[in-house]
Amino acid sequence: MLMDAYNAVKGTTMTENPLLDEPLEGTGGFDGVVVSDWTTVRSTESAAKGTDLCMPGPPYLWGEPLAEKVRSGEIAESTIDDKVRRILRFAIRVGALDGTPQPTPVFNGWETEPGEFTVHVGTSVTDLPDTAYIY
Repeated sequence: MLMDAYNAVKGTTMTENPLLDEPLEGTGGFDGVVVSDWTTVRSTESAAKGTDLCMPGPPYLWGEPLAEKVRSGEIAESTIDDKVRRILRFAIRVGALDGTPQPTPVFNGWETEPGEFTVHVGTSVTDLPDTAYIY
C-alpha cells in the first residue's frame, strides 16, 4: 500500500498525477493499492488516475458523482474494475479474506540503528526518475 498526499508534482496534485500510472504502476510494476491521504482527493476525476482508494471516502466525490461519470463513459468501468482488483489483491495478501483474522503485527522498523530507517527511505526516493520534480 502506498499513500499519495497533499503535494503536487509539476503542478498536478498527487491524487491525480500521471506519475501514479507511469512509471509507478506501469514500468514500475506496482500492483498494490494507492490510497489517498485523508481528504486529499479534490475531484471525481482522480478516480480515473492512479488513486485506488479515496479516504475517508467522501461520497460527494467518489459516491454518486463517480457512478454517474462511469455511466456516462467519462471514466471507464474497466478503470474502476482495476481499482477493485488492486484492493482485493491487497486484502488477500494480508489475509483479510481467508476467514481467520490475524492480529496486527508490531512494527519494529524503528528498532534499527539510529537513522537507518530514514536512510533507507531517502535512498529509495533518490531512485525516482529524473523527470520527477517535486514542487
